[in-house]
Amino acid sequence: MTNEEKLQAIRPWIDPEERVTVTFLDEQGLNGEVTGCSDEIVDLSLETRVPHIKQHISVPLRCAEVSEDPSHYTRNPGIWTPVRGA
Repeated sequence: MTNEEKLQAIRPWIDPEERVTVTFLDEQGLNGEVTGCSDEIVDLSLETRVPHIKQHISVPLRCAEVSEDPSHYTRNPGIWTPVRGA
């Protein structure tokens, strides 16, 4: 997957109301939000074990894998939200 394809897949998830699951080599299943994305990096805000404290990180797109898990649907099916820019 190219950086452009990753950007197109990530862009609809840039929303503070959307939750994503983030997995690193040494940490699995973190909850977070995509706060931004460019053609080089994706910005994430991750929940920590300390309530109300989030860790903000930027990950190079070339180092990121983007995938969809249909068994782990995070969007609220009862509320329809149009994708921004559509």
